[in-house]
Amino acid sequence: WGQTFATGNTPEEEIMIGLLRGFTAIASGDRSGAKRPLDQAARLGNDVSDPRLLVWSGTAAMFLGEDRRTFNLLKKAVTVARSEGAVGSLPFALHLLAGVERRLGNLEAAEADADESLRLANETSQQVVAAGALSTLTALAAFRGKVEEAEEYARQTMELARPRGLAVALAGTARALAELDLAQGRAEEALERLVTSVGLEDERLHQPYALYSVPLYVEVAVRANRAASPAKQLAAFEQWVEEGELHWARPLIARSRALIARSEAETDALYQSALNLHETYSVPFETARTQLLYGEHLRRTRRKSESRVLLREAAETLDALGARLWAARANAELRATGATARKRTDSTRDDLTPQELQIVRLVSQGKTNPETAAALFLSPKTVQYHLRKVFIKLEIASRSDLIRMVAEGSIPGAREAA
Repeated sequence: WGQTFATGNTPEEEIMIGLLRGFTAIASGDRSGAKRPLDQAARLGNDVSDPRLLVWSGTAAMFLGEDRRTFNLLKKAVTVARSEGAVGSLPFALHLLAGVERRLGNLEAAEADADESLRLANETSQQVVAAGALSTLTALAAFRGKVEEAEEYARQTMELARPRGLAVALAGTARALAELDLAQGRAEEALERLVTSVGLEDERLHQPYALYSVPLYVEVAVRANRAASPAKQLAAFEQWVEEGELHWARPLIARSRALIARSEAETDALYQSALNLHETYSVPFETARTQLLYGEHLRRTRRKSESRVLLREAAETLDALGARLWAARANAELRATGATARKRTDSTRDDLTPQELQIVRLVSQGKTNPETAAALFLSPKTVQYHLRKVFIKLEIASRSDLIRMVAEGSIPGAREAA
């Protein structure tokens, strides 16, 4: 029934028709047929200034797997919503923006946006949005190896999502906790989460939120000595990627194939292919994960000098991203080769709270305290209080110092994702 309307009379109607047709195609298994209408809905986002329509267009781009395009549309939606005081639209836009920022590797910005989304969603009783923001915060805490914080966010997510049947939020939370399990060497527990909560061994497998977890599932299955089990899941993932032309996922296919390859030569060729694809479709965390896995393989096949290069790069990237448990694993592997990695120098600038970071981002754009307060739906006194704390943490004395630090890239998350 998504084909009922031929054309719309307004950009709003055209965007909605594109989304409707695209989602109908996805639901019926025609992922290649979803590309054209979703692309049309995303393109129309360039011609609108309504934050609600921009979020719809950003959602279309998200289902196309185009993170940079999604980011641009959602960033515009957030900017417009702030300027118009559209508190009803802002929480959802921030929630989606946080998700794409996390995928692009701008973790501090993602945490700030998810935190603000959660605050505004709670204040405006948007519980579905709150569940999504909590799921993102779960993933961020898990990524950083903050076990207790991740588990608490997960508990809050499930409390909201389970009674409402919010499958995407539940799957995202389960995937985050499974990543945390795997980073701690608990492959069996990770596998159980992915099977029961995400549905990778039942009829839910063909849902996008489940397919997104397949590369993790393959790695977990191999770690749990069930290397033969992920064949069906990997085939479904490959079909999804190829039909939807999801270029970002192609390195993950090669990496997953390498994990279950039967010969050393095939393993090497697939890992090399994955690394080459990462150069074109770069996601820092995924590139580092591939380097780590290949480095582990090389060390176990007694090619220590080759493994050191990959393991050192992986360790330094993971450390710089703040993925503490994964960095520790890479460093342990590196030490086993007889080498060490440089350690990242910590700074109080990494200790800004999400709300402080939001204030920094707006003040660095030249906004006054009242303008910043209006954009964040806070009081000017609250902004002044937090800004004073920022100055103390960063050991600076003026707004010009703050603007300079942001311009230099000295405050993680204050600038846009690279």
